[in-house]
Amino acid sequence: MRMIEYYVFLFWTTWPATAMFFLAEMFGAYRIIEYWLRKRPRRRDILDYLACVGKSLLWGLAMGVYFVVFSAAYGDWLDRPLVIQSEIQSLEQIAGEERYFLNIGADDEEREQLVVDETVFRALNVGDQVELTYLLRQKRVVKCRVLSRAE
Repeated sequence: MRMIEYYVFLFWTTWPATAMFFLAEMFGAYRIIEYWLRKRPRRRDILDYLACVGKSLLWGLAMGVYFVVFSAAYGDWLDRPLVIQSEIQSLEQIAGEERYFLNIGADDEEREQLVVDETVFRALNVGDQVELTYLLRQKRVVKCRVLSRAE
Protein backbone atom coordinates (compact mmCIF):
# COMPACT_ATOMS: atom_id res chain seq x y z
CA MET A 1 0.00 0.00 0.00
CA ARG A 2 1.35 3.37 -0.92
CA MET A 3 1.45 5.98 1.81
CA ILE A 4 -0.82 8.32 -0.13
CA GLU A 5 -3.59 5.70 -0.01
CA TYR A 6 -3.04 5.35 3.73
CA TYR A 7 -3.35 9.09 4.34
CA VAL A 8 -6.42 9.36 2.08
CA PHE A 9 -8.04 6.59 4.15
CA LEU A 10 -7.12 8.41 7.37
CA PHE A 11 -8.49 11.68 6.03
CA TRP A 12 -11.85 10.17 5.05
CA THR A 13 -12.24 8.45 8.42
CA THR A 14 -11.17 11.42 10.55
CA TRP A 15 -11.87 14.47 8.38
CA PRO A 16 -13.98 16.46 10.88
CA ALA A 17 -11.30 16.28 13.58
CA THR A 18 -8.50 16.81 11.07
CA ALA A 19 -10.21 19.85 9.56
CA MET A 20 -10.78 21.38 12.99
CA PHE A 21 -7.16 20.69 13.93
CA PHE A 22 -5.81 22.49 10.87
CA LEU A 23 -8.26 25.39 11.28
CA ALA A 24 -7.29 25.83 14.93
CA GLU A 25 -3.57 25.67 14.14
CA MET A 26 -3.93 28.18 11.27
CA PHE A 27 -5.96 30.52 13.49
CA GLY A 28 -3.33 30.32 16.23
CA ALA A 29 -0.52 31.00 13.74
CA TYR A 30 -2.51 33.93 12.34
CA ARG A 31 -2.94 35.41 15.83
CA ILE A 32 0.79 35.15 16.56
CA ILE A 33 1.74 36.73 13.24
CA GLU A 34 -0.90 39.42 13.72
CA TYR A 35 0.53 40.36 17.11
CA TRP A 36 3.99 40.83 15.68
CA LEU A 37 3.06 42.57 12.42
CA ARG A 38 0.14 44.80 13.39
CA LYS A 39 0.06 45.16 17.14
CA ARG A 40 3.73 45.22 17.96
CA PRO A 41 4.88 48.15 20.02
CA ARG A 42 5.65 51.24 17.97
CA ARG A 43 7.88 52.69 20.63
CA ARG A 44 10.51 50.99 22.65
CA ASP A 45 8.15 50.38 25.53
CA ILE A 46 9.17 47.24 27.43
CA LEU A 47 5.64 46.56 28.73
CA ASP A 48 4.14 46.54 25.23
CA TYR A 49 6.93 44.25 24.08
CA LEU A 50 6.40 41.86 27.01
CA ALA A 51 2.64 41.84 26.40
CA CYS A 52 3.23 40.90 22.76
CA VAL A 53 5.65 38.12 23.76
CA GLY A 54 3.23 36.88 26.43
CA LYS A 55 0.28 36.71 24.04
CA SER A 56 2.40 34.89 21.48
CA LEU A 57 3.55 32.38 24.08
CA LEU A 58 -0.03 31.77 25.22
CA TRP A 59 -1.18 31.14 21.66
CA GLY A 60 1.82 28.88 21.09
CA LEU A 61 1.00 26.96 24.27
CA ALA A 62 -2.64 26.57 23.23
CA MET A 63 -1.55 25.28 19.82
CA GLY A 64 0.84 22.82 21.47
CA VAL A 65 -1.82 21.51 23.84
CA TYR A 66 -4.26 21.05 20.96
CA PHE A 67 -1.57 19.16 19.01
CA VAL A 68 -0.97 16.83 21.96
CA VAL A 69 -4.71 16.17 22.33
CA PHE A 70 -5.09 15.55 18.59
CA SER A 71 -2.10 13.19 18.47
CA ALA A 72 -3.41 11.24 21.48
CA ALA A 73 -6.83 10.76 19.89
CA TYR A 74 -5.71 10.40 16.27
CA GLY A 75 -2.14 9.23 16.63
CA ASP A 76 -2.32 7.09 13.52
CA TRP A 77 -1.49 10.24 11.55
CA LEU A 78 1.98 10.10 13.09
CA ASP A 79 2.51 6.32 12.76
CA ARG A 80 3.11 4.14 9.76
CA PRO A 81 0.53 1.40 9.09
CA LEU A 82 1.47 -2.12 10.11
CA VAL A 83 1.48 -4.93 7.55
CA ILE A 84 1.10 -8.48 8.79
CA GLN A 85 0.62 -11.87 7.17
CA SER A 86 -1.32 -14.31 9.29
CA GLU A 87 -4.07 -16.86 9.46
CA ILE A 88 -7.55 -15.83 10.59
CA GLN A 89 -8.34 -17.60 13.86
CA SER A 90 -11.92 -16.36 14.28
CA LEU A 91 -14.47 -13.87 12.98
CA GLU A 92 -16.82 -12.10 15.39
CA GLN A 93 -19.77 -9.75 15.15
CA ILE A 94 -21.18 -7.97 18.18
CA ALA A 95 -24.89 -8.74 18.40
CA GLY A 96 -27.09 -5.73 17.67
CA GLU A 97 -24.20 -3.59 16.44
CA GLU A 98 -22.53 -3.16 13.11
CA ARG A 99 -19.03 -3.87 14.45
CA TYR A 100 -17.02 -6.69 12.95
CA PHE A 101 -13.78 -8.18 14.27
CA LEU A 102 -11.26 -10.71 13.15
CA ASN A 103 -8.70 -12.43 15.34
CA ILE A 104 -5.31 -13.29 13.93
CA GLY A 105 -2.24 -14.90 15.44
CA ALA A 106 -1.07 -18.39 16.28
CA ASP A 107 -1.28 -18.31 20.09
CA ASP A 108 -2.85 -16.20 22.83
CA GLU A 109 0.27 -14.08 23.34
CA GLU A 110 0.46 -13.00 19.69
CA ARG A 111 -3.28 -12.77 19.08
CA GLU A 112 -4.60 -9.48 17.72
CA GLN A 113 -8.23 -8.44 17.42
CA LEU A 114 -8.74 -6.08 14.49
CA VAL A 115 -11.78 -4.10 13.35
CA VAL A 116 -12.98 -4.67 9.77
CA ASP A 117 -15.92 -3.42 7.74
CA GLU A 118 -18.86 -5.60 6.76
CA THR A 119 -17.68 -6.21 3.19
CA VAL A 120 -14.35 -7.62 4.35
CA PHE A 121 -16.04 -9.58 7.14
CA ARG A 122 -18.40 -11.31 4.70
CA ALA A 123 -15.59 -12.14 2.25
CA LEU A 124 -13.32 -13.89 4.78
CA ASN A 125 -13.42 -17.35 6.32
CA VAL A 126 -11.73 -18.79 9.37
CA GLY A 127 -8.40 -20.29 8.33
CA ASP A 128 -7.76 -17.93 5.40
CA GLN A 129 -4.19 -16.71 5.02
CA VAL A 130 -4.34 -12.92 4.68
CA GLU A 131 -2.08 -9.92 4.40
CA LEU A 132 -3.51 -7.06 6.45
CA THR A 133 -2.55 -3.43 6.57
CA TYR A 134 -3.96 -1.83 9.70
CA LEU A 135 -3.81 1.23 11.92
CA LEU A 136 -1.59 0.61 14.93
CA ARG A 137 -3.61 2.48 17.54
CA GLN A 138 -7.16 1.95 16.34
CA LYS A 139 -6.57 -1.69 15.33
CA ARG A 140 -8.61 -0.98 12.20
CA VAL A 141 -7.92 -2.77 8.92
CA VAL A 142 -7.15 -0.43 6.02
CA LYS A 143 -6.43 -3.06 3.38
CA CYS A 144 -6.95 -6.81 3.29
CA ARG A 145 -5.55 -9.22 0.70
CA VAL A 146 -6.36 -12.92 0.79
CA LEU A 147 -3.23 -14.98 0.14
CA SER A 148 -4.87 -18.41 0.27
CA ARG A 149 -8.32 -19.73 1.13
CA ALA A 150 -9.06 -22.27 3.85
CA GLU A 151 -10.18 -25.65 2.60
